[in-house]
Amino acid sequence: MAAKDYYAALGVGKNASADEIKKAYRKLARKYHPDVNPGDKDAEERFKLISEAHDVLINPEKKKIYDEFGEEGLRAGFDPEQARRYKQWQQYGGARAAGGPGFYGDFSFDGGSVHYSGFEDIFKNIFGGMGASGTRGQPQRGPRKGADIESTLEVDFMTAIRGETTRVTFQKQSFGGGAPHRETIDVKVPQGVDDGSRIRLAGKGEPGIEGGPPGDLFVTIRVRSHPLLTRDGDNLRLDLPVTVAEAMKGAEVSVPTPDGSVQLKIPSGTRSGQTLRMKGKGVPNLKTKKPGDMYVTVRVQVPSTSDENALKAAETLERFYDGDVRRNIRF
Repeated sequence: MAAKDYYAALGVGKNASADEIKKAYRKLARKYHPDVNPGDKDAEERFKLISEAHDVLINPEKKKIYDEFGEEGLRAGFDPEQARRYKQWQQYGGARAAGGPGFYGDFSFDGGSVHYSGFEDIFKNIFGGMGASGTRGQPQRGPRKGADIESTLEVDFMTAIRGETTRVTFQKQSFGGGAPHRETIDVKVPQGVDDGSRIRLAGKGEPGIEGGPPGDLFVTIRVRSHPLLTRDGDNLRLDLPVTVAEAMKGAEVSVPTPDGSVQLKIPSGTRSGQTLRMKGKGVPNLKTKKPGDMYVTVRVQVPSTSDENALKAAETLERFYDGDVRRNIRF
């Protein structure tokens, strides 16, 4: 299987900023999202790849590991420090001196010694296994924490705002023994999570080594877009259609919010594009739990009709405009 090129998947360079990575991901996610391409397996696989690429490249630590070791460095239990030591050992002639698998011997660098009982043991050390090797003659034995696991959970826009308990499925890989397997657990999605938020589930990662504690499970939240609402931090934004009469005379109209419908007063003389604030009807802040606001932008709707009476009414309205409505449009 060919190695995955996460930069190519998102169409960005290695020096791309976090904003550039996010922008590229969102553009491709909208194009290949399963809801937009029902039944298209190729689009589904592409969506999975770009989601995986985004999870890695947007995370500074993961990106650093990926840039240094490639996809292999992201495998569960991978030990980057051991891998770096092995690379250094190779640079000092260890691989050539070993003469192939099964070699036993001592090698030195930086004034210390490294002892490997064979290449199988080296592999176990790189991937957090139970090899007996160590640095400067000190064996790395004893209880050690298991590797952390990263997973992704896609949720609905309203689920992210309101919060709920859902299920996440992830794969556990045990390099110390036992075949990889899939596991499903319940996850409580807190109110107010945003796209890219991470949830830590302590002790749900890989099993500990030699009696050590298990690692943790980190779930990255991916929030599906909403057809009407957009999010701006803890605030929500909504375009609200109103009639010409409602805008001119003023009215009270029903507006849906995450907490249910609320009556909003449209002041008389409201213009199309004018924004009204509904205090406390936004998204609960993850830390303070205090909700943001909802900003409603009024969009005056002109009747779509060729009825003679409607056209005469429009001609009558023309007399009440105060001069040229485009007089301030200048370049």
